[in-house]
Amino acid sequence: MHKTADEALGWAMPEKEWFKKVMQDSEDAYLFVSRGHVIEDVAGSFSALLKLSRQELVGASLADFDVLRSDFLERYRRVVERGGGPGSERDGIYLDRLNHLRWKYHDTDRGYIVAKASRINTDLEAEEAIVDQLADALPMMVAYVDKHWRFVFNNKAYEEFVGLSRRELYQKPVSSVVSAESFRKLVPRFMKALNGERVDYEDQLTLADGRLIYIRVSYIPDYIGDEVVGFYAVIDDVSEYNALINLLKDIHAGVNRTDISPREMINHLLSDSLEYLSQDIAIVSRVEGEQYTVIWSESRGDGVAPGATFPLGDTYCRLTLDEDDVFHTVRAGRDARFTGHPCYERFGLETYIGAPVRVNGAVWGTVNFSSARSRSKPFTDMEVELVRLVVSAVARIISHAEYLEKIQRERDEMTARARQDQLTGLPNRAYLDDYVGALINSPDARNGGICLAVIDIDHFNPPHSRGL
Repeated sequence: MHKTADEALGWAMPEKEWFKKVMQDSEDAYLFVSRGHVIEDVAGSFSALLKLSRQELVGASLADFDVLRSDFLERYRRVVERGGGPGSERDGIYLDRLNHLRWKYHDTDRGYIVAKASRINTDLEAEEAIVDQLADALPMMVAYVDKHWRFVFNNKAYEEFVGLSRRELYQKPVSSVVSAESFRKLVPRFMKALNGERVDYEDQLTLADGRLIYIRVSYIPDYIGDEVVGFYAVIDDVSEYNALINLLKDIHAGVNRTDISPREMINHLLSDSLEYLSQDIAIVSRVEGEQYTVIWSESRGDGVAPGATFPLGDTYCRLTLDEDDVFHTVRAGRDARFTGHPCYERFGLETYIGAPVRVNGAVWGTVNFSSARSRSKPFTDMEVELVRLVVSAVARIISHAEYLEKIQRERDEMTARARQDQLTGLPNRAYLDDYVGALINSPDARNGGICLAVIDIDHFNPPHSRGL
């Protein structure tokens, strides 16, 4: 009666000769590894499980093969470092989910480590598949990060967020998906989690592709025994929510604040709208006839300076005015409405959303947001409605500014008339009082004095009064 592979191995006093007889029909793979990480011998189904031949394996280092790198090598080193006599503290177990292998290794008294690879059993594999499906069904992002700050598992939401597949993310360092500055902010939080502390925070980070995000995160330590071997990261992208709140605040401020100028109000609106819509260029334009003039602009990078003018027909805003409503696209190069358009030919703007600005019932200009990048998703109904709100706020600011300008002009005209003689058109006594007061308070008067001459003219008749 044949013993099982484990029984034959004994895990306490293995002899390397046993594998020649016993391992021929084993479904597991065995590696005999020296303390210098060199594979001395192999047995069992190593070819089927590891996709490597005896010639490739024997004499090679563990670090030579992807299937034996990362956590496998780390757990192996841990077993070597523990040393001592036989016992469970010298054993190690590692679950390689990517390759569907369960590794078990034992430090022998013969100067080498025996590493056994088994196919993950059907029950465990089915259980993990269910867990993966549940993780993929979650709306929030889930990632598992090991003690070396590398990804081991990511759910579908995280894959879609960073634009990389689970296999592409596997064993990638977290530093590869965020900017250097943002990674520095994560380091102390990672260290807390790997020290066994649950970490909860909200922060603004920049991804490696330049996207600015707001996230709400929980790090939950993962233990094997008393040792933290990694942590789960549960991540909510609250960028849209935060940007929406800021935008609504600016819309409210834009129609209610009196302590900042119209230019500042509109610049705040444009800046927050860019962030919320994930666009690069924001413009408020004035349209007069067939001339398009940039009045206000905000941009991430190269933009269009205020004062720049274009023929209206060379801008996407011509299409917006024809539509007379919010007009948008996320891939202009494939949109028949934009085929051959001069603006696309000149600037290559793939994404655009804009709407007309009406002041006192007449078209004043447009508000638009654009980018040379294509958006991954179409604009939502909420985004379209918020553009309408932004346009309404801009129209209100412009209308109010024009009203104040009109009042100021009328006040200036009334002041000028009050300081002028109605008969002769010459400055009157009120003007003289103001002028003399200004002279007296001037630095010249304080330093050197002034001289005032008064001439009284009797029987003065202005030219236009003769003959009356």
